[in-house]
Amino acid sequence: MELLQNWALGVCLACLAAGVLQQFFASRSGVIKLVLTLYILVTALGTAGLAEDGLDGITDAFEARPGQSQPAVDVQSLTLAQAQAALEQTLFQSLAEGGVAAQDVSVQLAASGAGEVTVEQVTAVVLNEASGPAAKALIQSVLGQQVSVTAVTPGREGDGT
Repeated sequence: MELLQNWALGVCLACLAAGVLQQFFASRSGVIKLVLTLYILVTALGTAGLAEDGLDGITDAFEARPGQSQPAVDVQSLTLAQAQAALEQTLFQSLAEGGVAAQDVSVQLAASGAGEVTVEQVTAVVLNEASGPAAKALIQSVLGQQVSVTAVTPGREGDGT
């Protein structure tokens, strides 16, 4: 019985909210009525689904239940991944502008405890062995620091030139 009461209360509150929203809109457009009708329908089905899960009321959906935890977001890893992708793209463009035929550039970044980010390794896959030294020099000049740069050819990845 409580399940039915909670469902009816949810539908009534949705209808009330839809009526108030409809009064705010001066135009009696069919689109607004359709959106409000869909809102009522979704709320009716949603509260029925919540009630089946054993929740006591509508507001219980917003409360944390014991044993449930929100997954932690590792902001530092996300930021490092974005910075790494941006740096890889910048280096690839710099190689192309410098006349070095490269197939791919990969960068490995590391963050220190003090919040500083350093470039640990840069690997450039160049199309021919003759482009290796030019790629190394160009990458080191773009980064402005002494970084471990490896240039490899597609057939011989792993052999640094």
